[in-house]
Amino acid sequence: MTLHGARIGAGEVGEFVCIETQQHAILGRINQIKLPDRERLSVEPHMGKPPQSHPLGLVQLLCSMSLSSGEVSTGISSFPRIGASVFSAHPDLLCKIAEFAKADDEDVLALSIATLARDDKTPVKLTPEKLFGRHAAILGATGGGKSWTIARIIESLAKSNAKVILIDATGEYHTARNGVRHLHLGADQPPLSSEEVVLPYQAMSIHDLFAMFRPSGQSQAPKLRAAMKTLKLLKLENSLAVNGLFVKANQSKSLFNAAYVKHIVAVDADEADFDINKLPQQIEHECIALNNSGNWGNVNGNEQSYCSSLIARIASMVSAPEFACIFKPGAKKSLFAAMAEFFADKDNRVLRVSLRDVAFASNAREIVANTIGKHLLTAARTGCFQAKPVVVILDEAHNFINKSIGDEFSRHYLDSYELIAREGRKFCLNLCLATQRPRDLPEAVLSQMGTMIVHRLTNNNDRELVEKASGDIDRSAAGFLPTLAPGEAILVGTDFAFPVSVKIIPPVSPPDSRGPNYQKLWAASSTIT
Repeated sequence: MTLHGARIGAGEVGEFVCIETQQHAILGRINQIKLPDRERLSVEPHMGKPPQSHPLGLVQLLCSMSLSSGEVSTGISSFPRIGASVFSAHPDLLCKIAEFAKADDEDVLALSIATLARDDKTPVKLTPEKLFGRHAAILGATGGGKSWTIARIIESLAKSNAKVILIDATGEYHTARNGVRHLHLGADQPPLSSEEVVLPYQAMSIHDLFAMFRPSGQSQAPKLRAAMKTLKLLKLENSLAVNGLFVKANQSKSLFNAAYVKHIVAVDADEADFDINKLPQQIEHECIALNNSGNWGNVNGNEQSYCSSLIARIASMVSAPEFACIFKPGAKKSLFAAMAEFFADKDNRVLRVSLRDVAFASNAREIVANTIGKHLLTAARTGCFQAKPVVVILDEAHNFINKSIGDEFSRHYLDSYELIAREGRKFCLNLCLATQRPRDLPEAVLSQMGTMIVHRLTNNNDRELVEKASGDIDRSAAGFLPTLAPGEAILVGTDFAFPVSVKIIPPVSPPDSRGPNYQKLWAASSTIT
């Protein structure tokens, strides 16, 4: 049935209802409909007048609304009595209780991303405060509509005066247009609309390079650390260098030690400011015998042998084409320089950074993403985003959060986005995580997400983790998650009085997230006999 142009379910499972009490209206959701055992046969087809049935409905009570003031409060202010009237909830009432922005409220900046699941004529418009104010998470299994949600949010943000950075791990959002600037790292055949940038190793930390080079803890790590410090010192005191290197064997320590004391703060800092092409050779010069005199000892062949695998690995990585965007940046524009241009340009709203062609080897992709997050958090801590808040959308977040690299001797934690989740909000840097594997994210990070858009989840562990982390979605609401159709989601959060079922509006430029077309690719294959 319809009422004022809106469809009313009139007793369907999943429908919202209002129960009237003396001073409040209680919003509830029908979770179960059944017949008494003695009336089960009454619904069978009959000749003539059908017998009367008395169905029973199980309603979960969600929140209360004052009948006098219209104020909505979480929890149940007063429980209904037996015989209280129950009404089907009109979609406009649901929007009122959920406090969605109205379509005709022109003074409020609101993002039109969805409609009510049971009424596609009732828009769900969310203000940035409700969506990103306490961070957000977009969760859902493959094919549930997660990518469409991100694309729709990006399109809505591109129409506003926002500043958004999208970390695109797979490159599927290259179809985004109108207000979106595209950057890519390490691509051989990028989309025509994208600009190639580099992330020079100097923008990384010593710990990042240690994680990529993977030295053994007892023999190789001390020599690698010493070689990096020596090369950093040579850049500051060029007079000590011979062909860009410092040969320590049988040389006096006095000049080197004096220069080190002079520049100790810069040399011991975590910045990787040195010539990495000289690193393999300098490691060889660090392999010397111990000597307590004023000179260094002789070349130690055993230590050089121990470090030979590390030296070969570094030389191979520095010259490898897949790492050129890191170790051979040349004159190409730096990613951070492009980001600075983006923040300064009032006409740019969304910046997409594609990591599709960054190498998987040596955890380069994870380290690059972590470096980007670290850079943004550092800028936020200095107050760069106070006048213009920034939202970072991290796609495939399970690949970049709760990760550590190395062994027990040199463990390197990739924690920049976890730090943004914990402290970024007070520096006007908000995070929006998107993942199909919520169980791979720590519960402490998910619990920081004030708003969750949850698509279909079929894994029990995923649903239980979302239920624990949210606190606003209970087991009965989570029970609907496996049955959600593609594009449907449940919207939950601290700023919403109850979980709301929504249907995402299809984006104008859908992401390129399709799988292979087997009918097209396999149809012409020769028949195997």
